[in-house]
Amino acid sequence: MIKHQGNLYILASMFLAICLSVAAMACSEVPADTISEAESIITDAVLPPQGQTESPAEETASETAPQADAEVPISIVPVAGHNMAFMPKGICPQILVNGTLYRYVELAQEIWETPSGHYATIADGKTYLPEGFERIGDISSVTEEEPTEELQLQVGAYVSGGVFTNPQLPAAVYVYLEESWMDIGPAYLRFISEDLKDDMCIRFEGRDYCFDRGNTGESEKLEALPDGCISVGFLHFIGRDAIPVGDLETNQLMDTYGFPIDGREVFADPSDASVIYLYEPQHWAQGEYDAWRCCHLFP
Repeated sequence: MIKHQGNLYILASMFLAICLSVAAMACSEVPADTISEAESIITDAVLPPQGQTESPAEETASETAPQADAEVPISIVPVAGHNMAFMPKGICPQILVNGTLYRYVELAQEIWETPSGHYATIADGKTYLPEGFERIGDISSVTEEEPTEELQLQVGAYVSGGVFTNPQLPAAVYVYLEESWMDIGPAYLRFISEDLKDDMCIRFEGRDYCFDRGNTGESEKLEALPDGCISVGFLHFIGRDAIPVGDLETNQLMDTYGFPIDGREVFADPSDASVIYLYEPQHWAQGEYDAWRCCHLFP
């Protein structure tokens, strides 16, 4: 059950969410001067799979977390790009697991659906371990250089904790930090390998296309489809920790405005395999308008 609380609590939660999001985005590939297109954009949200568990240090049921008020706009979150100033000693955490390097992307926070139908995180201090992930050992050591030892964590502070993996989802790793890090903790942190393609992958006809929220890079939106485009089906969201392998599978959770991307219609030009077009209606104060997001091939 979700309980509604006052706007002051919600605004305070939103402010903390901005701080955490900016820090997490410091490891991303998105240009530093990019911001969201509209006030309803959500970044760095995690949709927890069924059966996930709470952090050991958090015993209070998350059911009491407030649902975002429909009249309170979701925060605009500036993207930090490669600005390492947000990280201790300017180091973006990485960990070596089974010979693969995983990069920190975000806290494993719960996400809530607002009355208007889009997603929002609640900065209540709780983090979660998705179902199916099991502890494989402790952080072996910490270093300020790129990790070279198994379960070694690159980080700009002393921390300890455990490492969790799921053989069915090898592209994601969760690390539980027992000490406070960046005034956060104890907490679960999410790390991903390059195979997840930053949770922005759409698979179509054996190729990987990038859905990049907002007008970043070549991810422009169109008010009309190019001539010759046809509908090729509807997206199927398979989870953010999964690698899309089937046609029209995606690990992207939401669109530019924070609305679910699952079931969204996709269009393509049979003569041009370099781009596909995702239906993404534009949500503005004046109303909703038809538009399509260009999703280009991953390099």
